[in-house]
Amino acid sequence: MLVRLLLIFISLLTIYLWSNINKYKLYWKLGGPFGLPFLGNVLKFMQVESFLKNFSEFESKHGSPYCCWLGSICFVVISDPDAMQTILTSENCTTKTFFYKFLSKYIGDGLFTSSPPKWNNRVKFIKPVFKNKVLESYYPEFNKQGDYFLQIFSENMENKNFSIFNILKNVTLNITLQTLVGDYSKNKIDETDEILLSVESMKQLIIIV
Repeated sequence: MLVRLLLIFISLLTIYLWSNINKYKLYWKLGGPFGLPFLGNVLKFMQVESFLKNFSEFESKHGSPYCCWLGSICFVVISDPDAMQTILTSENCTTKTFFYKFLSKYIGDGLFTSSPPKWNNRVKFIKPVFKNKVLESYYPEFNKQGDYFLQIFSENMENKNFSIFNILKNVTLNITLQTLVGDYSKNKIDETDEILLSVESMKQLIIIV
């Protein structure tokens, strides 16, 4: 019985490795943290508190780019700005992965979640918004929210329970509303703001589902 179970396990492991052979070739070429079969590096990211710390350690050890495994999915992690610019401006890197298809069920099939040819058609309409002169008009708001972030961060440097994620969410939403909507009714959004709570509820719903 034990021998039969061992043979079944070896067979499943062989099928698993063979079905991901191209990903492993990429992994051996780029390098990265060792991942357990079927789990990958998912155990390293179970705690939110150590999420960014683990990425920082991986980068220090393996450089950029490197491969990271979440289950059987191989992600290429990049931190080099020039490489990011090349990828983000390439017309060959606009097809979304299945994560975006999952999100489209909740937030719709818009520019953020769509792939070509729908993405190509929609991006033409928003390109004028990202011209240099238009972006320069947003600088005062970026600076204002940046000062607000530094103020809150400075006030809570000694607070061990302070969550940088919360303030980043607040600042990001403030910038989004001020630049897209204009004169928002509230100067600054706090953690009790209805919009922020709605976004958080949607995120929790997606994670649960």
